[in-house]
Amino acid sequence: MVHILNPVSIKVRIVFENDFLIKDYTSKLVKSILISGSKTLEEIFTKEKWEPKPIHITPLFKIEGSKKSAVYTRYIPSKETASPGGILERLKPIKIYGGVEYVFYIGTPLDLENEFLNSLAGVDRVLFGKEHVVVKRVMIEKEYIDLQEESVKLSEKLVSRDVDSIKIIFESPAMLKDPLVVHRERKKKIFYPLPEAVLSTPIYMILVSQGRLRKSVYIKVLRYIKTIFDTPYTTLKTVNIAWLVYNNKLVPGLIGYTKYFIDKQALTMAMNNSAKYNIDILDMLSKALALAKVYGVGTGRATGFGHISIQI
Repeated sequence: MVHILNPVSIKVRIVFENDFLIKDYTSKLVKSILISGSKTLEEIFTKEKWEPKPIHITPLFKIEGSKKSAVYTRYIPSKETASPGGILERLKPIKIYGGVEYVFYIGTPLDLENEFLNSLAGVDRVLFGKEHVVVKRVMIEKEYIDLQEESVKLSEKLVSRDVDSIKIIFESPAMLKDPLVVHRERKKKIFYPLPEAVLSTPIYMILVSQGRLRKSVYIKVLRYIKTIFDTPYTTLKTVNIAWLVYNNKLVPGLIGYTKYFIDKQALTMAMNNSAKYNIDILDMLSKALALAKVYGVGTGRATGFGHISIQI
C-alpha cells in the first residue's frame, strides 16, 4: 500500500530530437514515456485495483515567461453551440517541435518517486503509435510536500479576515462527477465546477488513508464543503468545455477557472458542528486543497486530466 499523504510533485522538462505530429491528447505520449521504463508504473496505470489511483500526470505544456499553456489538439465550441458534431474528422494534429522545451508534471507518493525517476533516467526512444519518438534531453525538478505544514498555512488563510475567496484554475481539462448522487453504479458527469465535485477525490484520498472512509462521513464532509463555498454566476463566463481526442474518440473536459467565495459564518458553523462527528473540517479542507495541487481533481487524473493551480 502506498502512502498517498506523503506526496511529491515532479516537474519534467523535456526536449525531443525531431518534429512530429500528434492528434491524441499529449498526456498519452507522457504516459508512454513513463511506462516504457517501468513495469510497476505500467501496472499502476493500467490495473483497476488502484482506486483512487495514487498518481497524476499532465499533458505537455509550453511555458513562455509567466504564461503556461497545455499543448493538445482541441475544439472549444461557443456557448451557443455545445455539440461538436462531426468535428473528430476535421480536427488537425498539432506539431511537436524538436529542440523546443516542453514541460509535464507528475504527482506521486514518496513510495513511487524512484519508479518515476528511474523510468525518466533511462528514456531515449519511445514507440508511440507507428512512430519512434526520440527524446533528446530530460531535466527534473522535485518538490517534497509537507502536508501538515501546507495544511496549517492553508488553514490560516481560509480563516483570515483578509481572505474572501479561492480561485481554482483548470490547467488541463477536468472530468468531474457528482459525488452526491446515490444509488447509481456510475456517478453522473457534470460540466460545472461545483466545489464538492472538484474536491471530492482528495477528500476520498484523505479518508482512505486515515482508515475512515464511510459513506456517511464522506457525504457529510462534502455537504460541509458545499455549504462553505459559494459559486458565483460569473463562473458561467469563466469555464468552458474543450473537446479533445483520446484513443480516437472525442472526450469533453472542463477548462478555464472558477472562484469560490468563502462564507465565513458557514465555515465557523461547520468547524463547530463537524467536531461532534470527530471531523476537523478546516484541517480536512486545507489538506484536500494541498493534495489537489499535487494529484489533480476529478477522474482521469492518471491519464492527464484535472491538473489545477490554486490562488487564495
